[in-house]
Amino acid sequence: MGFLKSLIGHLHADPNRDNAPMQGPAGSSNGSASNVSPSQVGLVGLSGTTTICKEEIARFAGQHQLAENGYLEIEGKMQREPANTYDPSAIAVFAEGYKIGYLPGYIARALQLPPESSRTLRIQFFTVVLQQGLRCEAWAWIGSGGPQWAWSKEHRPPMSSKEKRHARFEATESMLRSQTQESPERAAEIRQGTANGIHCLCSIGC
Repeated sequence: MGFLKSLIGHLHADPNRDNAPMQGPAGSSNGSASNVSPSQVGLVGLSGTTTICKEEIARFAGQHQLAENGYLEIEGKMQREPANTYDPSAIAVFAEGYKIGYLPGYIARALQLPPESSRTLRIQFFTVVLQQGLRCEAWAWIGSGGPQWAWSKEHRPPMSSKEKRHARFEATESMLRSQTQESPERAAEIRQGTANGIHCLCSIGC
């Protein structure tokens, strides 16, 4: 069952979906503060776009007339919030003065960004109108060189809950198919978790 446990751990290691993982040394951070240069980070999915920053996002989107299938790439800035009562190491992300999200905590704690200082970055927005209202997902490019986005205006990320479940299902199936080809032993382990042609991992979060 060691292999299955490692797969489950992999699925839960990225609870926020479409947020792209940090690239570079920060990915292996042990939680120590300020040991990673911003140029080493790369692509980051912002948190808080559908919760704490939802109202600011809505105002920003309205200013740019972003609604159904909205898309925008713009320059913004990231800034530490040492007075943040929930997390003094938090790094907020702003676009045209609107607070539109936060860097994930594990990145904020590792990033070299002095208190009350800021740094420019590129931000990518996607919006869609769901039954619950406007939803926005955003990514930031903090690395050196031009942005290397995972999504584009033509190749949009999953936005609705249904789309996200489908994307997780397909990603899990692809991972399982790849693992079954590694060795007969791996294939046998995967078959142990399969019922009616569907592996148990494919039902996690779906």
